[in-house]
Amino acid sequence: MTERTPSCGCLLCDEVKNTSPLSVQLGRCVEPRMAFLLESEHFALLPDLFPLMAGHCLMISKPHFVNMACRDAVIEREFRDFWHTSYDFISKKYGAPLAFEHGSTNEALGGGSCVFHAHIHLIPARAPVEDALRVFGRIETFPMTKTWITSSEVGINDYLAYHSQDGSKGFVAPLIKAPPCQFIRRFIAHYIGFAHWNWKAALFSPSSRQTPPPVNSCV
Repeated sequence: MTERTPSCGCLLCDEVKNTSPLSVQLGRCVEPRMAFLLESEHFALLPDLFPLMAGHCLMISKPHFVNMACRDAVIEREFRDFWHTSYDFISKKYGAPLAFEHGSTNEALGGGSCVFHAHIHLIPARAPVEDALRVFGRIETFPMTKTWITSSEVGINDYLAYHSQDGSKGFVAPLIKAPPCQFIRRFIAHYIGFAHWNWKAALFSPSSRQTPPPVNSCV
């Protein structure tokens, strides 16, 4: 068995550093890197532990950034290249993904994230996420030159961000009210008819681990 050190307290740092990671505790793999689908020096693509459907993945930072907007500018080209590689990887296997992020700045504020480590969900489902986000504030479009928003757009604010299959991409920041935890994940799950959206609840209730809908069931 691979020797592991105690958890550092961040679920995604634990996966990157192999410090008692949840994927190993759940028996999904014996070493987290075995489950990484793609990786570069500063980023990795890994399957969601409780996917809403086949092909649901997370693009994460290996360094501990609290959200993806605050990534270091010096790795921007790597980020852009890894984003396109990940998008193409999922597209070829499962269909073009919808991407979204709950960009919380820290645990005390209200971006709706429940894992305070930068991660973008990529899921091969179609859902009107843009419509759902309007209740939290004005939607701004990404600058054409940006693959994903940076701190220059959102400042120190919590945010919600998305990138749809039709090429539309936008974010809400600042938020006029805090979204519920896992709001976008919950919205997509309900839209595609998957009742058990809460991955935290699935940890404690095996009966809630319903088989996800087929790929692109809502197209």
